[in-house]
Amino acid sequence: AEVSNIERIMGNSGHTQASVQDIPEFRPNDEKVDITYLVTPNDQTYVRRITFKGNLVTNDNVLRRSMVQMEGALADSSKVERSRRRLSRLGYFASVTPRFKPVPGSPDQVDLEVEIQEQATGSFSASVGYSQSSGAVFGFSLSQDNFLGSGNNVSVGVNKSDSVTQLNFSFFDPFYTVDGVSRSINAGFSETDFKEQGSTAYKIDQARVGIGFGYPIGENQR
Repeated sequence: AEVSNIERIMGNSGHTQASVQDIPEFRPNDEKVDITYLVTPNDQTYVRRITFKGNLVTNDNVLRRSMVQMEGALADSSKVERSRRRLSRLGYFASVTPRFKPVPGSPDQVDLEVEIQEQATGSFSASVGYSQSSGAVFGFSLSQDNFLGSGNNVSVGVNKSDSVTQLNFSFFDPFYTVDGVSRSINAGFSETDFKEQGSTAYKIDQARVGIGFGYPIGENQR
């Protein structure tokens, strides 16, 4: 565990190829062991290229905008771990595995490969029923968190009966701007025919549109 911690600390300062060896020295007189850690830092390394593997649906730019480690910058294990967590929080992937790969002939450079395993991000539901006041009732909803690999959320819902018709639509873009300002759009329409419910003969039509923005104020808050 200590070897891994030392390697992680060295990796945070660009020494991703550091070698750490623990050398135990037994002290038979007092039944104790001294441990000496031999640290070979090797050269500091820079990230030449970042590539993604396994993104069959998700667009490349959706992945890159969540990265904290940048190309051309000093390799930083802590930034790579933050990038992994940010990608995992998107909810599109079952696993995210980053790894450094040496660049042949360039000891001060590494490539960062991020292997991802995509998972289903959509849901669909449908319903049918009957009530005395509204008659037959039908409904369905469709939601997709990573619509066409864009990283946007789109959902549509419809409910229909003899007296009520409802349509709902929502759209969420988590990166409306490059610095992470999000935008949401919600729209809906409903029509109610009270005559079909055995009440007064009149109708009510309602339409709504709403737009919202979110500004990031921390790693996990906006």
